[in-house]
This record gives sequence, C-alpha cells and structure tokens, in this order.
Amino acid sequence: MSVADLARKGDTAAVAAALAELAPEQRRAEVPALRALRKELRDSWSGSPDRWTALLVAGAGCHTSPTAAAEWIGSRVFEDRAGWRNPLLVEVIERQPVEWRQVVTARLAERRAPGWGWSEHFPLLEYLVRSTGSPVPATDSFTTQWVRERSRPEPRHRAFGDLPPGRDLHARLVADPFTPVLAPRVFEVPDLAGELEGPWVARDDSERWPAVLARLAADGVLDRADLLDRCLARLLRGGGRPNDHRIYLTVLRALAPTADEYAERARTLLALLSGPSTTAALAQEVLASLDAAGRLDPEVLDEASPTVLFRTEKKLVRAQLGWLDRAARTAPHRAGPVVLAAAGAFGHPDRTLQEQALKVVARHLAAAGTAVLPELRAAAEQLDPAHHRRAAELVGAEVQAEEYQELLPPPPQPRPVPAPIATPAELAEELGAVLAGDTALVPWERVLDGLVRHAHTDRAALAEALDPVLRAHPHARDLGLIAEAAAGRMTVGRARQVADRSYRHGSFRTAWSTPFDQQTAARLEEAVLRLATRPLPHLLATPTDTTGSIDPVVLVERLAGYAALGADPGPVDLGQALLRVAPTTEPAVIAAAAAVGTPAGGRLAGWLREGGLPRRP
Repeated sequence: MSVADLARKGDTAAVAAALAELAPEQRRAEVPALRALRKELRDSWSGSPDRWTALLVAGAGCHTSPTAAAEWIGSRVFEDRAGWRNPLLVEVIERQPVEWRQVVTARLAERRAPGWGWSEHFPLLEYLVRSTGSPVPATDSFTTQWVRERSRPEPRHRAFGDLPPGRDLHARLVADPFTPVLAPRVFEVPDLAGELEGPWVARDDSERWPAVLARLAADGVLDRADLLDRCLARLLRGGGRPNDHRIYLTVLRALAPTADEYAERARTLLALLSGPSTTAALAQEVLASLDAAGRLDPEVLDEASPTVLFRTEKKLVRAQLGWLDRAARTAPHRAGPVVLAAAGAFGHPDRTLQEQALKVVARHLAAAGTAVLPELRAAAEQLDPAHHRRAAELVGAEVQAEEYQELLPPPPQPRPVPAPIATPAELAEELGAVLAGDTALVPWERVLDGLVRHAHTDRAALAEALDPVLRAHPHARDLGLIAEAAAGRMTVGRARQVADRSYRHGSFRTAWSTPFDQQTAARLEEAVLRLATRPLPHLLATPTDTTGSIDPVVLVERLAGYAALGADPGPVDLGQALLRVAPTTEPAVIAAAAAVGTPAGGRLAGWLREGGLPRRP
C-alpha cells in the first residue's frame, strides 16, 4: 500500500513505519499523490483530524528537499490541525541529517505566526532549535510564538522540561536560554503589544510581562541600558493599534529610569512630545523635572514649547505654560525666551489657554525687557478678540477686531464611485489603506466588493497579493477577516464561528452596536460564509454614487450577471441593495428588472414600481 493510501486511511503510525523502509527516490515519487490528496481534503472539507495528521507526517518524510519539507509542514491547510504535536512527526524529521533539520527549522521560524490563540507550532519549533543546535531564530514570528508560549502556565512539550511550570513567568524566563535573544525583540515585533499585557493567569501586575522584563534587567539577565533604549525607541516609532503604546509605557514605568538615565536620553524624550498624549505627558513631566533640577540644557525648553503649545490637548498645553512660568521664576535671565515661547499659545483655539499664556507673559515681561515686544505684538494678532484690549495694554499691540462672518463649507456634490478594483495588487493596496484607518464609505465598499470579485475569478492570485497585507495586520477585524476568507485561509468551520453572532471570538457585532452596525455586521457575516462555501461573482449593494445610492440601471445589470451564472444573491446583500437603490419610475428600467427572470429581479421590479421605502416629509 502506498504512503498516500495509508494517509488517506488516517493511519499515522503505518505512514511513519512505511517511510522508514523507503529510499529517498521512492519517497520523492510519493509526493504528487500526497499533493493530490491534500487538495482533495482541502476542497471537500471532509478530512478527519487523523487523515490530516497522517498526511502532514507523510509529506514531511517524502519531501527530501528541506525547503520543500518546510513549505509542506508550514502549509496553511494544517493551521488548525493538531499534527504538529504528534510525536511521530518529530520521529520522521529526526531521521534526516542535522543540516537538513537546521534548514527546516530556519524556514519554519520565518513562517507567519497564527493570528489567534496559542500557537500549536512553537513546541515543535523549540524542540528542533534545541536538538539541532540551531541559533535561536530572532524572527518576528518566532518571537511572537515564544511570548505566547511562555505566557502559558504549563509546558506542552518535552522541550520545556528544564523550564519551571506554574504561574512564575520570571522564573521561567530566567531559566530559558532563549530569553537574552528574544526578550529584547519584543519592542520591535509589530502587533505584539497585546501579548505583553499577560499572562492572564498572573495574580497581579508584578507577575506580568512589563514588571518581569524590568526584573530581568535588574537581575542582569537583560542589559538594562539596551532595554531602556529599545523601549523608548518603540514609543518613538509609534505605529500599531491606537492603544499599543500603553503597554510600552507600562514597561518604561516598571524600569523606573533614574534622572541620570533620563538625562542621557533627553533628545529622545523631546521627540516623544509629538507622540500620543499619554506618551507626550510622561516625556513632558520628566523633562520639566530635569529642567527644575538643572539637568537640562535651556535650549530643550525652547524646542519643546512650540511642539506642545500647538497640540489640542488642553492639559498638555497648561502643563507647558506652567513649566515656562516656573523656569522664568527660578531663573529670571531666561525670561526673554520664556515669554516668546509662551506667546506661541496666542494662536491656540482655546480662549482660556490664550488667557493663561497672556498671564505668563505679563508676569515676566519686565524681566524680559523691551527687545521682545516686536515679536509679542506680531504674535498678539492671533489672539481672540476678547483678549485684544489686554494685549494692547501689555505689549502695546494694535489689534482691531474684525467683523465676524459665519462661513460654512459648500454642500458635498454627488460624484460617481470609481469602477470596481481591477487587479489583486490594486486591491491589496486599497485593503492596506482601509486596515490602516481609512474608514470612508467608498473605499470600504470597494474593497469589500473587490475581495468578493477576485475570490470568485482568481483566488490564487488574490491570496498571493493579499499575503503581505495580512502579515502586516494579523489581528485585523471586519474586512481583515473577510480578506482571510477571500484568500482561502479560513475553513468553513472557522467561517461559521466568525459569522456566529454568539461566538465570543468571531462576531462582527458588539454589545454597543447601533442598528446601522448590525446591518453592516449582517453583510459581513453573509460575505464570509459565502466566501468559504460558494463565492459570489460580485456584490449587489456596492454604491455607484458617493452619497451611498445605487443607480437602478446598474443594479439591474448586476442581477442579470447573477442570472447568467445561475447564482443566487445573498439575502442580506440584496436587501441592502434595495435600501440603497435610487427610486425611479422609468418603465424601461422596471421592465428590465422584471425581464431578468429571477426572484431577485422580480423583487427589484416590484420595489421600484411601488416607490421603494416610504418617503419621509
């Protein structure tokens, strides 16, 4: 019986035994049959766990090239299977020369980490690294999986035999030879912030990653100066999800840098003043304390003030004006630069902050001297009219209040939506923009439609184009999940979980969803299920106008396209299209809708004939 036949039976032990009897050329000859079996199981969605495990082991043994073997073992079709934990997989791999195993280890370590749950792959990878003597892989994927695995309370593989089990993450990392290599990388790997908030079994913050990293630095396991530099660099770099910086701020506070350490990094702190408000507030507080202690060059305050005073956060601006005030009170010779810096707040949109800036100028103007008056008068032109009289008294400014006029922007004009996205490469670029924060209606709708269209026409090309985007956004929701399904990375079972509004890990809905959110969620749930089962040729509800409406002629054409392919539209998609279609009484359009000859066409004809939704006065 061939290896492929044994794998089809799900007999992993028999597969491993048969592989031991075959010469390399005989094993290579089995590869085409194994690839065919993998496609069969993937397309039918009927493979049992035993079959998938046996197939995984068979392919690992039959691919004599280490690169091809790593590609097989790391294939996405084995993503949700338990085969990586099967000891027979290790047994088959260990029959190969150590150089072969080292190449496999390096290739698998580069493989993208799963975007959810605990990694099922890391135990095997760790074992291979240790058993082959390979250098510790410092890839993003391996680091992510290491953090996840070390956050577990108990080991799952014999490779962990020398690591203490239980809640004590610190003891586990001290005993871990991977720690000196991988712990510094947690500041560089994208989308790792959420993992560093654990482990969730910890009883208090002292047992979580931020405090443990600080203890490792204090113990000498990690280089404290390097860790501090990496943490500040990560805060300075920004990026990631909106709240990712909070975990790195927690690490910084746990490290508790001394005044000397902060003084050496004053320029970095100065750059952080442009970051998120919590990061900027910490940098501002530290710089102000260094300045009060005489540990800061006066020029730093001069550089910091323009950056902060133009921010919209009132708390930061008030604190900066307070810092300027204290600097001039403790060192009157700095009054000139202080009042000029405070005048930078004259243009702030908040009138109370303008008033506070005027008070700082008034307190220190005598010490600053008359040389600053020309610049102060120019800056006073930006003040609110309510402060003009005070500015004139203070600096002799001649500022006339202009007549107030209410200026409103012109109403937006309807514009046609661009044609459907033509290529997978263009779609990947548009998807990246949406996942990065472009939530406008038109780009969002075009990307959703593009994912459906290209999954129907050429899923392989789409998967290749989307791969870099999905790697860059492994935890993306909504369209990110739709993209996974469109690229063929989601099983039917996983799609059903994602579309199940009661499933805690996959729902597109939240407890605070509005009725509009619920409608959007229903469309995404329908789309993800159809992408995993019967992909649609295109969507019906994609707007043709930037107002969100659909040209009825275009909707008739879309329904005719469905009819030509014998495809049934999704009920939610059709319902949304009817809500969006522009009303018309043109007999030709209504007749064309009826002539489509499908229930959906008849429904559109009736909807247009009856005038659509009741019109509100």
